[in-house]
Amino acid sequence: MVFRPKARVVVVDDQATHNLLLGVILRRAGYEVTPCEDAALAIPAIAQGCDCVITDYQMPGMNGIELIQAARRRVRPVLPVFVVLTGSDGPGLRERALAAGADLVIHKPAEPPLILAVLDRLFSPEQRGHVPPRFPAKFDREAGGMDSRDFARQNRSRR
Repeated sequence: MVFRPKARVVVVDDQATHNLLLGVILRRAGYEVTPCEDAALAIPAIAQGCDCVITDYQMPGMNGIELIQAARRRVRPVLPVFVVLTGSDGPGLRERALAAGADLVIHKPAEPPLILAVLDRLFSPEQRGHVPPRFPAKFDREAGGMDSRDFARQNRSRR
């Protein structure tokens, strides 16, 4: 039997521990992971092909929003899906990220079950045929994206 990952994910974070932990969690859940310690290393990884990029916002050199802009401009304008993880709650950050081409903004601390639930929803068999994968209307880009508080509220209401 040939292993087929749920999706190919590039994880970009300047903190090696975060890359390692998120990589282990995603691999155990069936995702193929390419870790990158900065945005400059992520550009060639994205160019090689991936379904999703999970990037930290605050990194030295190029931040997560600049990475999205560079990747969309130079590498792949339509795909992949970009998820920005941020500990910053600065004014307008979410709006700037979405305007730059991010599909989701998740505020830290983002618990592993949240990240896995987001990815599992993005890359579920029902979503697989769509380009790009879509959340229900209330979570999509036009509705302003999503953060961990939105997702947690939505999942609590389903229980």
